Amino acid sequence: MVQYVLGASPYVRPDEKPALEVLEKVIADEKRHAREIGQLITLLKGIPDPGTFDFDIADINYLALDYLMGLIVKDKEGIIALYEEALHAAKNFSSIYTQLVQMQEEEHQHLITLQAISANLQMRRKNPT
Repeated sequence: MVQYVLGASPYVRPDEKPALEVLEKVIADEKRHAREIGQLITLLKGIPDPGTFDFDIADINYLALDYLMGLIVKDKEGIIALYEEALHAAKNFSSIYTQLVQMQEEEHQHLITLQAISANLQMRRKNPT
């Protein structure tokens, strides 16, 4: 979702530019996590499934970043829930479990940061200076 949002040319006010830097870090970590999860699946003799494109997000082009941050936070919460499911399934594979825990912790840290940015942007929108 984050990667799509940045590619969707959101409206970003000059004072919101630092948020874009955070989003770029989140994207880099999500790509790394996807690569690592694919490697773990392959290690277990599985075939990684990249999923399908969510066409519902195709209509977010050119929307304001302060609005999109709420969608990003919600998506990140969903990703963390998926990690919970994966951790339950991997409980008998200690090395895989450990890697998934580390990725989930990184995602949780991103969630905290994204929630703070979202709250800050919402406050600025309600109280412009």
